[in-house]
Amino acid sequence: MFVIVSGDPAVAAAVVTVRPNVWYDGRVGVLDELYVIPDRRGEGVGSAIIEFLHDHARAVGIDAIEINVDEADVDAQRFYDRHGYSSIEPDTGERAYYYFQELVTLT
Repeated sequence: MFVIVSGDPAVAAAVVTVRPNVWYDGRVGVLDELYVIPDRRGEGVGSAIIEFLHDHARAVGIDAIEINVDEADVDAQRFYDRHGYSSIEPDTGERAYYYFQELVTLT
């Protein structure tokens, strides 16, 4: 896991978890969070973080980056599309979805 921080004081941060993936032959970095404070959005801060992420990932042997984006967050979808990401599975051409279930312990 690593964190990328931009600015002093910080105006943006990205949290990345690195792990193996059963569907991909190589190390995968999952961009768990990318946040830019609202009044600094549109200035290229997020793009600079993505560029740094790609460079750092290559340098440490990460072969792919995964990102989960909410359906309603069209701004984030456009942002990641602009940076070469796709929500289409390359092997099947189908749209990828993310499912979630919280496991609660009954006491």
